[in-house]
Amino acid sequence: NQIISDRNKIVVSSNNNTYVIDANSGLILSKKKFSSKIKPLIINDHFFTVTKNNLLVSMEVSTGKIIYSYNINEKIINIELPNGNLNDFKLKRLL
Repeated sequence: NQIISDRNKIVVSSNNNTYVIDANSGLILSKKKFSSKIKPLIINDHFFTVTKNNLLVSMEVSTGKIIYSYNINEKIINIELPNGNLNDFKLKRLL
């Protein structure tokens, strides 16, 4: 289970769901049917994670609105590989 906080919001990822909770009142502000595979990240009110179903998800923390959700497996399949060889493909760290 993953727990992260940003200002007055806490984001908790359980086995099946992700919750945005008001840190002051303890009220659940939103509940989404996905769970994080990796430690989520919050940047400027945007929550980013990779789900257990290999979806890259971005959610606006203040509203709970899903900004985008991409199937990572499909995106990787559609990548043009250098020299057509998977061994030549390298992931670069963005941050």
